[in-house]
Amino acid sequence: MVLGALFLLVVGTLDDRFKLGVFVRILAEFALAVFVVESMDISITNLGNLLGSGALRLNPAFSSAFTIIAIFGIMNAFNMLDGLDGLVPSVLLVSLVTIQMVTPGAPALFGPSLVGAVLAFLASNMQLVPQLPKTFLGDAGSKLLGFAMVLLLVVAASNTAGTRLIQPVTALFLVGLPLYDMTFVTLHRVAKGLSPFHADRRHVHHFFLAVGCSDRRAWVMVLSIHLYICILGWALHKTAVPDHYQFGLFITGFLFYTLFMQQGWATVKSNAPASADTQD
Repeated sequence: MVLGALFLLVVGTLDDRFKLGVFVRILAEFALAVFVVESMDISITNLGNLLGSGALRLNPAFSSAFTIIAIFGIMNAFNMLDGLDGLVPSVLLVSLVTIQMVTPGAPALFGPSLVGAVLAFLASNMQLVPQLPKTFLGDAGSKLLGFAMVLLLVVAASNTAGTRLIQPVTALFLVGLPLYDMTFVTLHRVAKGLSPFHADRRHVHHFFLAVGCSDRRAWVMVLSIHLYICILGWALHKTAVPDHYQFGLFITGFLFYTLFMQQGWATVKSNAPASADTQD
């Protein structure tokens, strides 16, 4: 895992410095995901009773592919959410605290160590300690945090440690907002005939800025949404709600999120056409 993180850090730093092409970044991230899955021998083979008709079991080849795509997707979901000071680290902190609540005693030292590192970065990034120079995540940092989070979730949701700590559907809630944001923005780009990797300003933090929120207030709003989703996932896990009901609630949440964002951007565009056009 450490070797994979170092590789991601090097690629991300090169991208921040030299602006690597999309193909190079995608190839490197998929190679990283393959390396991690094969070297750590981790994969999600059982998705749980998502449809209410029994456990969805994946054959070994497909489970590896599914896990690789999950690692790639969640890494980029965290990267795409990086648009405000302190946003991605704060989202990660909420997810880490929630997974610690869901799985007492796990992931042992790794979780608190990561929390300490993120808090130190936030002190600089958000200027909580004026004496510290301001630092930024960049692609290297945001993808590294997403990488750490998705590995925790994959290990917890698989049988790698000899026992499954959480159901895969619970893992969805713990990264709910990054997944909602990435999926909504990607579908919007495809619907407009653009590449899924085309940069734009349709993310959730851009929306709150567009309606007049300050950076700090937009940070609070986005973090509040993510906190609600994580608490919901924790509550559903603790009360042992069946997987298919949890999955239905997660999908319903995404539909409400999509409706809210569509109507919100439509209102922004109607009130300020010249400004809203830049959001596309």
